[in-house]
Amino acid sequence: MADSQLLPLLITSLDLPDSAMRANVIDTLALLAKEVPTAMSEHIVSLVTKVIAALVADTKSVTRDSVVSSNTPFFCHDQPGIGC
Repeated sequence: MADSQLLPLLITSLDLPDSAMRANVIDTLALLAKEVPTAMSEHIVSLVTKVIAALVADTKSVTRDSVVSSNTPFFCHDQPGIGC
């Protein structure tokens, strides 16, 4: 079955250094979870571990300096309609 070969490859690709690639993999995994949830169940432990590690890596890549250097207050970045 293709899922049995695809899932380990997708899970392994969560270790890639490119955060955009990891985001695309997570999107693909979310789609697979909806379409074939039983295939996901046997990989759930490694999947959760890798997704958490990928999220932590992305969080660490956002430094305080990159937020402070912006002229826009931090709380305005995700709230375009609040007059910032």
